[in-house]
Parts: sequence; structure tokens; C-alpha cells
Amino acid sequence: MSGDIFAVVEYDERGEPPFGTDSYPESLSSGTFYLERSYYVFAALAGVRSEDGFEPLIPPRGLPPRFSSAVEDQLFLSVLAEDEEDWRESGAVPRIDADRMVAEQGAVYIDTPLKEKAFVSDPQYHSMSWLSLEELRAALRHAGIAHSELPTVFRITIETMEVVERVLGEGRSRLVFWFEG
Repeated sequence: MSGDIFAVVEYDERGEPPFGTDSYPESLSSGTFYLERSYYVFAALAGVRSEDGFEPLIPPRGLPPRFSSAVEDQLFLSVLAEDEEDWRESGAVPRIDADRMVAEQGAVYIDTPLKEKAFVSDPQYHSMSWLSLEELRAALRHAGIAHSELPTVFRITIETMEVVERVLGEGRSRLVFWFEG
């Protein structure tokens, strides 16, 4: 079984506290960061592909209550209403299929009060979670992984989060991620 991780670096410029109920997280890109396949890092972040009974410091906790449109666009499929005829639209599924995906494959619906369409998570993805910069560092320490041992794009991602926090303040960045496979 292969496995890949997809991630979005989010930031919260104004929420008090950051990423609280009054926040509207933004993302640094409209897509995901494709982080290199590194099973020891996957285990550290979420226990995915872990060996020898390793438990992550912070087990996967699902998606945060509020997340950026980049997460929504990359992780979810739109659910077509019964009267919509072209169900072959890319990134869309009929309601009956969405209900089956939720019942049988662990997909979840999200509430979208500002949109007319419903959305359901793509069932090929799993172990959704998020970590603040400090939590990310702690999870890597817990697994005994030094920054210098990380694959290049992981190092760049952490350093990008550090820049966000230097500009916006401590606790104002997070990594939202999920796995495929």
C-alpha cells in the first residue's frame, strides 16, 4: 500500500485567539503542498505507517472547526442535488453516492452555510489532522527526528510557518494535512 501526505499551511491574521471561533483562516496557496513520502515523518505526525507500536504525540484529530477554502477545494467533493443532471462534473458526486461514501467509507459531510451546495470528503483520504508550529516541532521531537533529518519540502514547510509567525505573531500558523492510500 502506498501512501502520500497532502498539506495546507494556513494562517490567521486577526482571530483572537488565533484560529478561534471568530477566525477565518487563509492559506498560503490555493492548492496543497505535496510533501515527500517519508514514513517516519508520517508516523510522527499522525501514526500513519508507524512501526513497532510507535504512538504519535498528538493522534489525528480530524479537521479543525474552521479551515481555509484551499482545504475545502482539495479535500472535498461537491454533492449534486437530485435535479442536477450532469453528475460527471469533475469533483462532484450524486447525493446517493455521497451518502454511501459516508456510511461505508468513512467520508464526512461539511456544513457550508454560505454556499448552496453540500460537500463530502473524498473517501480516498484519511487521518485528517492539523498541528500548530509548536505542536509540529514537539511531534517531531517526540519521534526523535531532527530538523536536519527531514526531507527538503518538510523543512521548507516548517521554515515557511516560522516566517508566518515572525510576521503575524506566535501561534498564527498551522499545518492542515491528510493522507491518501
